[in-house]
Amino acid sequence: MFDRDKYNLFLKTKNFGRNLQVFDSLQSTNTYALEHKCPVFSAITASRQTSGRGRSGRRWADFEGGNLYFTLILPKIEGDRILPLNILAGFAMCDVLRTYFKCYLKWPNDIVYAGKKIAGILIDTKFNGNKLAKIVLGIGVNVNAEKVNKIIPTASSIKDETGKDAELEKIMALFMNTFEDYFSRFMNDEINIEKLWYDYSAHLNLPVNIHIDNKKTEVLEKGIDSNGALIVAEKSGKLTKIYSGDIGYDFCR
Repeated sequence: MFDRDKYNLFLKTKNFGRNLQVFDSLQSTNTYALEHKCPVFSAITASRQTSGRGRSGRRWADFEGGNLYFTLILPKIEGDRILPLNILAGFAMCDVLRTYFKCYLKWPNDIVYAGKKIAGILIDTKFNGNKLAKIVLGIGVNVNAEKVNKIIPTASSIKDETGKDAELEKIMALFMNTFEDYFSRFMNDEINIEKLWYDYSAHLNLPVNIHIDNKKTEVLEKGIDSNGALIVAEKSGKLTKIYSGDIGYDFCR
């Protein structure tokens, strides 16, 4: 069970994650956050997710008691800020997990180490008609689950990679601390995600396979723009911006 007192020992935020709801099990922390009234900057965590989701509706595998699942309620923002905010959340989680190993961000939302997924990010939105009603940020981290790659060959956990247990509460609190700082600077236009990408990208100047609408295309990753779009070079040398889709694990470092 998630230890709220331990979490509070590490939490240094002004607002992020101060209001916390803790559950043994939920269908999905994002689903709960979207369907219930929760104050902005409040957080929801569950020891288990019975229907956790990743991007494009993909199922997030659940390892009972071994992983960290949580959602943060965000304030309503302009639509063109959602993708860069997603990437900033990836930077923040990388910062936290780099206390265990040198991990990187696979555009746009997977944290990887040695070519294997350690954590994933999913921003969900709810609309009333054409009006944005709610935006939530969900994160899943493989923490103390064991032999993860026996079930998912492209995934691993902190314990599998280090041989040691890690504290879920500390990871979540440190993320809140780091992301609150990033969020504040981002909203004040004081942060440059294009420059930061050079330190976090798993594929910068490397070949990648882009998966869009069940089609796979090999390109060369060249960076991101201020809106979070992936900049790639086609085989002809032409530069193109990608706003949706996924990078495969074919070339992941």
